[in-house]
Amino acid sequence: MTTIDENQILLELCMKIRNADIFTTTQRGVTTTTQTGIYVGATTDTINVSNVKNIRSIVIASVTLTYGTDYTINLDNNSTCTIAYTTAQTGAYTITYDYGTDKIFPDYARPDLTISSFPRISMGFLSIQSDNGGFGNVNMNRYDITIVTYESNKKTLADYTKAIRTFIINNQNNFYYMKIVKPKLQGPILPGPFNKLKNKIYQQNLDIMSTLNLEIN
Repeated sequence: MTTIDENQILLELCMKIRNADIFTTTQRGVTTTTQTGIYVGATTDTINVSNVKNIRSIVIASVTLTYGTDYTINLDNNSTCTIAYTTAQTGAYTITYDYGTDKIFPDYARPDLTISSFPRISMGFLSIQSDNGGFGNVNMNRYDITIVTYESNKKTLADYTKAIRTFIINNQNNFYYMKIVKPKLQGPILPGPFNKLKNKIYQQNLDIMSTLNLEIN
């Protein structure tokens, strides 16, 4: 059974945008570090850090693993980060990851944020459209997701949106939980909806869509 998992879809999108360095690690408030060791038939690993934000890479026996195909992660497993491998792993490994506070999240920004919370990127589902995917209990799904960037300078905001759009275009086939991913709609630059920051923070939405996602039950 392959029922849609919105949380996993947004987590992957969020981590990939974090890894793309749209914002610097300084802007995000994170530090990049590594965990190393040697596996012998390992199927899981735990990073004992409470605020891991993204896994940049996992290299085992000189082979770089692919997210989703080779491993999945749980960023918040009782204040640790847990990695689950698809098959047992043996060899010297290096896990590169970011930890800290961050300003890129798989949810929407609260209206009571202060100026120190920006720049910021948020994202969320707009809709999931399901059609008949063939004989049997098969759905063909299209995901519509919005990525919202917030920034005080309009020109810088437009540059961030362009960087995200470029990333999506260059990686349309490089997602695990989404198939073909394309930009769909880019909105205007508007004042952000923040109670204490009227005309100080602006926002721009980039809507993306992912097609050909099968759901088989």
